[in-house]
Amino acid sequence: MRKFINNKPIGRAVKINITFNAVRFSLLMEMNSMIPSPILEGVNVTKRFYYFIYIDAGSEKNDKYIEGGDRYFFINGQHKVTYLVNDNEKTREGHFGLYPCIFIEEFDEDPPKIRVKNIKIIQSIGEEDTYIIEYHNLNIRNY
Repeated sequence: MRKFINNKPIGRAVKINITFNAVRFSLLMEMNSMIPSPILEGVNVTKRFYYFIYIDAGSEKNDKYIEGGDRYFFINGQHKVTYLVNDNEKTREGHFGLYPCIFIEEFDEDPPKIRVKNIKIIQSIGEEDTYIIEYHNLNIRNY
């Protein structure tokens, strides 16, 4: 990198390293159906829809932005998600399980329109500092 004034170089060129970590969020839906047995004639099929946010922080050696170097970080992490269901705002807070997924909501009717607005991840490992990572103005949607 080098500074220029009136198209003339000033000082000496300096090499800098820039690191950028990206995280990919995906809105996933899982559907479970309970199919009636032939004995239960006339019974309707029951469907349940489960929505999750999957967090992909990368699989390369240096992708440590979310995990902090510990691939099982999510066991110790917390989350807060703000999302819309058919334009009604909701918030869900909780702890991560073994996998980097956040459970959003369960529906027993046809899937509504869902749009995730904000995600907040709180990292606390042992006695170390707590790190808060917030993603605002997201537009993760299922429609």
